[in-house]
Amino acid sequence: MKLVSSAFTNYGSIPSRYTYDGENIASPLQWEEVSKATNPLFLVCDDPDASKENCDHWIIFNLLVWTNFLPEGENQFSPKNKLGKNGWGKENYDGPCPTDKKHCCFFKLYALNTFLELPSGITKQQIQWAMKERVIEKTELAGFYARPWQKK
Repeated sequence: MKLVSSAFTNYGSIPSRYTYDGENIASPLQWEEVSKATNPLFLVCDDPDASKENCDHWIIFNLLVWTNFLPEGENQFSPKNKLGKNGWGKENYDGPCPTDKKHCCFFKLYALNTFLELPSGITKQQIQWAMKERVIEKTELAGFYARPWQKK
């Protein structure tokens, strides 16, 4: 399974358009080579470099496989998709906004073998607990971002 973006390369720089300093919209994403056994997908964008313990920028679960992409700025693509609560308690995308130095954000895509019967607005940890034993495969796309005045 592979996850790509037309906005940046793996371990490349995330354009400011997709960050808190820009338009704060989600970058376009596309997935390829997904196992035929996959029902839904789970997508999370997080920042492990952040000093904040829960720095989840974006959470979508029950994402339909056949769509194979999320356009720029898109939070949901289908009524079946559900948004989880990001690190700021909101059900949407909030882009990178590092306070100290350049950070690496990871877009992680999980292929699951069944839909999760969970409500919108739950946390990444709750989704991860519910998807135990249901993950078929995982891939990720990483991107770096530093605010203009920070050390690179």
